[in-house]
Amino acid sequence: MIQLNKLRACFEQFFFKTSSFFFARNGNKVYWNEIESIKYSNVKGMKSTVIYPHYTNHEKIRIRRKKWMPTTAHSIDWLLIEKPTELHKSLMKTWEEKNH
Repeated sequence: MIQLNKLRACFEQFFFKTSSFFFARNGNKVYWNEIESIKYSNVKGMKSTVIYPHYTNHEKIRIRRKKWMPTTAHSIDWLLIEKPTELHKSLMKTWEEKNH
């Protein structure tokens, strides 16, 4: 358990605000209005929350992140989060409120 906590501390921390969803440490952010869907993924036992920006926003996000290629999805691995189900539910609830 101690090693897992050390591993979690080394990786990015994720949090969100009312105006945008933030990927901490490196300051990357995706605005709520840029998100097309948020889905739960379980591939070979690796659970994650995946954020899919709308295809019309890929270029804006690429420029903001100063990348050569656009990112079509942002994955948050549950292994790296202490309370992943709470984060996922809260993220989904906030995103649905922003969309309606």
